[in-house]
Amino acid sequence: MATLNTTNIKHASSSSNNIVLAADGSTTISGNATCSGTATGFGGGKLLKVESFVYKGLSSAQSNSNAYMATPLVCSITPSAANSKIYVTYSLLLGMGNGFRSGAAVYRDINSGGFSQLDTVKADASGSNQRLTNVTNGANQWTPETVSQTFLDSPSYSVGNAISYKLYTWAESNGTMYVNRIAGHDANSATYAVGVSTMTLMEISA
Repeated sequence: MATLNTTNIKHASSSSNNIVLAADGSTTISGNATCSGTATGFGGGKLLKVESFVYKGLSSAQSNSNAYMATPLVCSITPSAANSKIYVTYSLLLGMGNGFRSGAAVYRDINSGGFSQLDTVKADASGSNQRLTNVTNGANQWTPETVSQTFLDSPSYSVGNAISYKLYTWAESNGTMYVNRIAGHDANSATYAVGVSTMTLMEISA
């Protein structure tokens, strides 16, 4: 196999070197670099995949005995590499009845093994308190609230496993939570409004 020995590569019409090769193996490219295939071997920190979900519907659930209630806000990603981290961000629009203490928690499922509350963003124990990710202010039925969070998760998985994240809400006994609307919503009035909730997942290489 032939070897080309050089230190600089320059286009015929360029006024300076386009590629400079150093003795230590490093390469300097003076302009933009375009890759038509898959770039590998560049170390960690690459963004490998992005998945997102926008929930535009309306839903509600009533808590019995301080139950955690699943929302329709769920997003899945199947990592393309081993040992990746998952960057999670979400925004959940909530309505609630007058004065009910409430909040939201993140649950995760790996390879259809079942959803369980994610310790990464689960509050530390504090007596008998509910250990949530977000705590709302118990607004009245006319005041919606957006709860959001951004975090980096390090799940244990095998390549090919789907990883899903779902938002659950919590309200004190007999409290009702509403997604994308206020509690006192009137669908027949143009003076009322509804919104959306979103979740985005990004696979970050190790």
